[in-house]
Amino acid sequence: MKKVGYLLFVICILTVMGCGNRFLREVDTSYPTEFDLGPFNLLDETRTQLAYHDRESVFFVDENSASAGFEIIHAETPGIDSLNVFIDNVYHDSTGVRTAYVSQYLDDTLRSAALNLEFIVRLRARPNLANPGSRDVGDWVEVWSKGPGETAFRKTFETVFNQRSWPGDELTPPVEEVTIFNRIFQEVWMHQVAGGPGQVWFNRQYGIVSFTDGSGRQWRFQNLE
Repeated sequence: MKKVGYLLFVICILTVMGCGNRFLREVDTSYPTEFDLGPFNLLDETRTQLAYHDRESVFFVDENSASAGFEIIHAETPGIDSLNVFIDNVYHDSTGVRTAYVSQYLDDTLRSAALNLEFIVRLRARPNLANPGSRDVGDWVEVWSKGPGETAFRKTFETVFNQRSWPGDELTPPVEEVTIFNRIFQEVWMHQVAGGPGQVWFNRQYGIVSFTDGSGRQWRFQNLE
């Protein structure tokens, strides 16, 4: 009789555990884990915060005061990219994660006939892929460039422009002050994308404050019109 009671007790415990598992999130243990995060849109306020908003041209000078102008071409409406990104070893245990999402972006194109050089300054809503499955999002600014002899744009710079819900401890702060050709600029990011051409320095007030072209010649922001 005691054995029967014990067996009934064990069966009851296993039944409760089995019912409880129905309320746990099922984890796909196949390789890789996949998330579909859906759309991420730019904040309306972000779309008007770039220095190039409602401007027609921007001018730069080199160390000898030679000047080069860029026409500013504004995209009429935002675009969207459907992205599917794979990141390996996210959990530091060789587990890969594939994330699908839709990203809204807005472009300003800077074009110089004299230098045969173009920049795309792009605002993009991006999720934090370092935290798989999260909808943490930031509005990023990216700078893409295309120089003489190049047929495609290459990314040369990126940073978070509007933090939104992006984790603060993952942000790189700007340099408080830099001097370029005897002119002082405040709060400057000096990121260079690994493998990207040249170097781009950027701040909120003026956009690109300095860049190095394909010949190694440095240019400094002069004014917007």
